[in-house]
Order: sequence, then C-alpha cells, then structure tokens
Amino acid sequence: MKNESRLLVIITILLGSAQVVKLLMGLLRGKLLAVLFGPSAVALWGLYQSFIDIFQSISLLGIEKGALQDLSKSSDIKVVSYKALVLYVLVLFIVLIILFIVNIISLIIPEGYQFISNWAFEISLFFATLNITSMIVLNSLQRYKTLALTQVLGVIFGNSIALILLYYVGIESIDLAFLGLNFSLFLFTFFSVFSILEKNSLPTGTPAMRIMSKFISLGLPFWFPQVLTTGGLLWINIIIENYGGLDLLGTYIAAWAIASMFSNILFSSFVGGYFPVLCRKIALNENVNKLVNWQIEFGILLYSIGAIILFLFPLSIITILYSEEFLATVDIIRWFIIGSMLRMIGFPLGYAMMAFEKGRLYIIGQVIFNIINVGGVYFIFKEGIENMLGSNYLAAYVIYLLLLWYWASNILNLKLSLFSLFYLLLWLVIMYLCIYLDSLLISLIIFSLLVFFILWVMNKRLDIKIKNFILKGHLNEH
Repeated sequence: MKNESRLLVIITILLGSAQVVKLLMGLLRGKLLAVLFGPSAVALWGLYQSFIDIFQSISLLGIEKGALQDLSKSSDIKVVSYKALVLYVLVLFIVLIILFIVNIISLIIPEGYQFISNWAFEISLFFATLNITSMIVLNSLQRYKTLALTQVLGVIFGNSIALILLYYVGIESIDLAFLGLNFSLFLFTFFSVFSILEKNSLPTGTPAMRIMSKFISLGLPFWFPQVLTTGGLLWINIIIENYGGLDLLGTYIAAWAIASMFSNILFSSFVGGYFPVLCRKIALNENVNKLVNWQIEFGILLYSIGAIILFLFPLSIITILYSEEFLATVDIIRWFIIGSMLRMIGFPLGYAMMAFEKGRLYIIGQVIFNIINVGGVYFIFKEGIENMLGSNYLAAYVIYLLLLWYWASNILNLKLSLFSLFYLLLWLVIMYLCIYLDSLLISLIIFSLLVFFILWVMNKRLDIKIKNFILKGHLNEH
C-alpha cells in the first residue's frame, strides 16, 4: 500500500497541476465575460458548455471509462496500441451518428437553443469527444506527465484563442471561442498519443468487434448515470432561466464554478490514478479495502483546506473572480461546498461499485440523486425560497452517500474507516465556528491549526512524507 499511496500522490500532483492551469484560465475567461457582458454572458457560456457536455456524454456511451478499465489491466504496448486504435474507430463512428442526430433535434428544440446546429458547435463537440478519448489512452499507458503537459498546453493556447475572440469580436463569437478551445486541447493530446503507440493496420473483423463490445459493456453502466447527471444539470439551468431569468442563472453557474473549483481539481486528479490502480488490484484478486479508505481520507483532508478558504472569504473571492453583481451567490456557494465535501467520500465508493461491476446499484443511486437534485430546484421555486438554491445538491448527495455506504459495507464487504467521518465532522465544526466567531484573526489561527493537523495525519496515518517531497522531491523515507 505504501508504493500505491505514493504513486497516487504523485499522479494527483501531476494531473492536479494541469487542472489548476485549466481552472485559472477558466476563471480569467469568466472574469472577462462578467466584466464586459455581465451575468447573462456567463449564463450563455454555461449553456454552451452544458450542451457540449451532454452530447459528449451521449457520444461516448461510457466507452471512455470502459476502455480505461480494460486497458489499465494490460502492460503490453502492442495490445494497448491495437485496442486504442479500435477505441478511436468506435468513438469516431458513434460521434458522427450523434452529430447527425443533433441536426434533427435542432429542428424541434426552442428557438434560444438552436445554436447546437451551428457548424462551429458541432465541430467543437467532435474535437472535445476525441480529446477525451486521447486522454483515456494516455492515462491507461500511465503517461501521466505527458497527459498533464498536453492538457496544460492545450488549455493555455485554447483559452488564449477564446479570450482574443471574446474581447475583440464580442459575445457573438462564443461558438468560435468554444471551437478554438476544444481544437487546441484535441491537437496536443491526439498527436502525443500517436507518437507513443505502435502503428497497426486499421482494426477490422471479429477481434475488433469483440474489443468494441467489451468497451461498450464495461462503459454502459458509467454512461447512463453520466448522461443523467449532465442532463440533470442542463435541466436545472433551463428551470432557473425560465423561473428566475438569465441573470439568476448566471449567478447560479458562477456559484457552482467557485464552489466546485477545488473539488473538480481533486476529482479529476484522483480519478486518473485511483480508478486504474483499483481495477488492477481487483484483476489480481488483491484486497482493496485499504486503498478505498486511503482515497477517502486523502480526499477529505485535501479538500478541507480549500473548502474552508472558500467558506470564509466568499465575498472577496466572488469580487475578484467575477464582479459585485454576483455577490448574491454567497449562500448558494456554501451549500455547494458542503455537498462537494461529501463528494470526496462518494466518488471512491461509487467507482469501487463500478470496478466490482455492480453497475446496476450505481445507476440506481445516480437516478435517486438526480431526482432529488432536479426536483429540489422545482420545489425551491414553487415555494419561493430562491435563497435556498444549492441546498437541493446537498440534500441529494446526503441520500446518495448513505446508499453508497450501505452497499459498500454489505455487498462489497468493504470495512469503511470511521476516521473519514471524524474528519468530516471536525471540518464542519471548524467551518461553522469560524463563521459564528466572525473574527479574521481567530479564523486564521484555527485554519493554521487545521493545516498542521492535516499534515500530521498525512504523515502518520496515510504515509505521505510531505517534508521529503518538498525538500528532496520524492515521498520516500530515505
């Protein structure tokens, strides 16, 4: 477990660094939209991204997760190269079908959403989907440095194109801005993959069909919840726009962006390391109990640092990242922060369900989560309590987490550590104590003590030697 924990920390640092760059460029883009065009522009960008996400989820059919699960079990570069080429052919075929369907859908959707039939939007969707595919291949090959570097370069170049277009052309160039961003991301990852893989002839026949079938069968249990969640978020955006207007939607999207910026960095970094390692251990019939508990505790400890900063200084952060027009997002942000903390427990358990091929239970949990999340927004507007927006996400995650905890304990026979619950309760107490005392000095003292406690736990309990990493560049004892 020591070697695995050190590997996971290194992967988190590499992929997390790429996510930080992505976050910073996204915040810069959001700041430009907020200052030049106001909340409605932030909402419009969010709607574009929502449509990109949902059609991308539909296009992939969960294949990216199924391929990662399958490719992670092989160390033979010839086998991985052949399967990767099969993966590209499969994704390319499916995404072309989806683009055809998108053009049909555009004929019947409301007038304000017909931008999905725009040629720039469709090409952007095409590149975004192939970029995800390339990232999966690099991850399965354990080329984490290459994956991180290509994402950093793609994000910097792509967002530079988007910022230039938005600043000089205006908000009407948003479709071209999306195209520039996604093409740049695709370009770097795609050519990196094909410089590594061994060249094979185009896959055909029964062997290729069997591999495609395997990818789809492993991926579908991921696909349905992913589409459901993405569709749920799009539905929530549409509900808020219809009942509260575009400006309220803009503040809601900004609140989610601020509250989840740290959790998204951690989540993207964790999945890249945790899931492949988990799949390899299961394939070797090794016990995964320590790995699951380690990931939960590590996630809670890391997230608690960023979460308390967001919780204590939301007004300053909102003003810096957006503008004073977005100050109404404070309450929404705090609901989201608590829900995102629960996500640090939920994601290792959910992915453990999938790694053990308990996809039906995972789907049931996701269906319940999305019903509560979307239904909660309807209830909030029906009762006229818009200031409670965000509580729907927290309520949905509480129920979802209880289900995962029960299934993991009773079906997967995982013995879940109570230390994670202790960390969670400690974080909640400290968070509300800082708000209740309303003293910057006391809050900073409590925050400093929390950081020292976290570093101590990482060193003693999780075997993460932070001092060695800072001074010597590695996590080993010697």
